[in-house]
Amino acid sequence: MGYAGASAYAASKHAVNGFSSSIYQDLREHGIQVYTVCPGAVDTSMMSHSEDDPERTRMLQVDDIADLVEFLATRRDLVSIEDLWIYSRHRG
Repeated sequence: MGYAGASAYAASKHAVNGFSSSIYQDLREHGIQVYTVCPGAVDTSMMSHSEDDPERTRMLQVDDIADLVEFLATRRDLVSIEDLWIYSRHRG
């Protein structure tokens, strides 16, 4: 999604999605799946919140993203997943 004051950031994310879609089209005849994981806010050191900020407990955790990547990587060849978004239930 686009946000005020984040046009360059949003454009770069849209570019990654388009790039991944094109790669998928190029490789799907070889049975290769391509996924782009687009998480909402994740509680990492990149976030500017202090360690005791209660907002951090409302963010996705790194393990949430790792679980999703594992799920995608372990699907049978028959399965194709598109447009899967992951957010915290507490997103604003």
